[in-house]
Order: sequence, then structure tokens, then C-alpha cells
Amino acid sequence: MPKKERLSKKADFRKVFKEGKKLSSPHFSLYIRNTGLPSARFASAIAKAHVKLATRRNRLRRVACEEFRARLGNLEAKYDIVMASKKNPGETAPRMAKTCKEVRGLIQKAEEGLSNG
Repeated sequence: MPKKERLSKKADFRKVFKEGKKLSSPHFSLYIRNTGLPSARFASAIAKAHVKLATRRNRLRRVACEEFRARLGNLEAKYDIVMASKKNPGETAPRMAKTCKEVRGLIQKAEEGLSNG
């Protein structure tokens, strides 16, 4: 993902968590904040406390980034979006497909919410 499409500064994360609209699923929360910037920015915050193995955390990050990238054209360019883990998403391999579906659903829910108002 290009640098201009990524959130990286701690202050930016804080603003999104504090001022952003929150959407939830069983294992993730999606925070969305209107910024007025020329491009949408995305970040994922998968906590080590929630997913112990780094390989699984990285897989979840890749899935989230890919879903965001694939749907970037549908989103308005003025939003900062952070996907945060809640509890044990996708700890075992057979559940990874369900986890990916949950991420897709959450991003789709955000798209619908942003397009409606």
C-alpha cells in the first residue's frame, strides 16, 4: 500500500480512535474519521494480547489491507480508517476464512454507512 494511503503517526491514530465513528463485529472494531485529506488512509491495529502468533497477526493485517485496497475506489477520499482487534480473531487456520469474511463484511458496512451519510 502506498505511503499516502497509510496511517502511521501516533497522533493520527489517537484522533481516529477519539473522534472517529465506530463500527463493530464480533472480533474487530472499525474506526472512521472524516479528515478532508485528498486520499483515504488506512491502518490496522492487531494487538499481540489478542493474537499471540506474529504470523497470524501479519496475516490479519494483510487481509485487512487487501480488502481496503480493493475497495478504495468505492470509498470517498477524505477518511482515516483504523481496524482494531477485539479478541482472538482467527487463532486457528480453519477459522481464518471466517475471519476474512468478517473483515470484508465490516468494510462493506463502512462503505454503506459512508455512502448513506
